[in-house]
Amino acid sequence: MADLLNGIRVPEVRKYDYPLKAFISYSHQDLPYMEALKTVPQPSAPLNKVQLWDDGCLLPGEPWENKIYQQLADADMVFCLISQDFIASEFCYNNELSAALAAHRKGEKQVIPIRIRECLWDKLEVSQLQGLPAQWMANPKDDAAWTEIARGVEKTIQALQKRKQRQAREREMPFGKRGDS
Repeated sequence: MADLLNGIRVPEVRKYDYPLKAFISYSHQDLPYMEALKTVPQPSAPLNKVQLWDDGCLLPGEPWENKIYQQLADADMVFCLISQDFIASEFCYNNELSAALAAHRKGEKQVIPIRIRECLWDKLEVSQLQGLPAQWMANPKDDAAWTEIARGVEKTIQALQKRKQRQAREREMPFGKRGDS
């Protein structure tokens, strides 16, 4: 397969092309914020850096719960749109966020809390993670907040890309050269 692709793209370029997957966890009450978030990483999308997924991507007839858990498991980063409705949602808070935080603690995912609507979250585990923006958003069209979020997301994308490249190089190393001997 690699030989077939070598004629299409230079192997050195193809070798480090690692698209990232992002999962958006949100309450349906916060749909305008979720739709606005989808435009934030878009400058990176043409560069194959991030693929966004939310439950709006589900096809009619798909087993929604299985698909959500699969997409969450496959994601490199998880955006959690924090609001009182998100916290009150059994599925968002207890299922999606709980699974995302467990993977985050293991270093498998980057969970990014997005502070969209002010609520009491100070004692929640997710509040211990660096969130975006620094202040709660004024509304879904808060351009200053979305700009701050875009900058933070881009930094996260760059860090995750580097980590994926490093992990790929380590997998490609001969067994004895990894320090595993």
